[in-house]
Amino acid sequence: VIALAEIDNQVYRGTANIIVSQHPTSIVSGEIVDETGMPLEDAKVTATRIGVPPFHRKAKTAEDGSYEIDKLIPGHYILHAELEGFVPEYYDNKTFFAEANPQEIAQDDTLEAIDFVLERGGSITGQITKSEDEAPIEGVHISAFLLLNPLRNVHTYSDEHGNYELQGLVS
Repeated sequence: VIALAEIDNQVYRGTANIIVSQHPTSIVSGEIVDETGMPLEDAKVTATRIGVPPFHRKAKTAEDGSYEIDKLIPGHYILHAELEGFVPEYYDNKTFFAEANPQEIAQDDTLEAIDFVLERGGSITGQITKSEDEAPIEGVHISAFLLLNPLRNVHTYSDEHGNYELQGLVS
């Protein structure tokens, strides 16, 4: 698209790329549970389309752990589930994006039973205190990240007693 605009006798030229795709009519659905099989409410599920045009949609799980992501355009998608305190997961039971199993979605398609089992993972607990009198310090930001992938991180703040707990750590 090329656009011309005249403002105060000056002509300005602008361009924009437009991508036309098929109507977004496809659906992905499933459920998210913990390692004991209990449904996880408010877990976030993201469907990210691989390629052009870039496209993604998100949904949260209901009380019964079910989710549905609708209005997807056809293509190959990477599906990702996460909930605070749990290790995030790519479909199907993968830790990293590069390991994920892309799912092909056709026009007017419904992929069902794209399920996730999130594990609690490891945790680190501790207390932040002043060195001189060992008084607790509230509100200190604590974070842990995976050395091989610094984008995989967990963070929290110390409470009024200086205590903290980092949860959902990958081995």
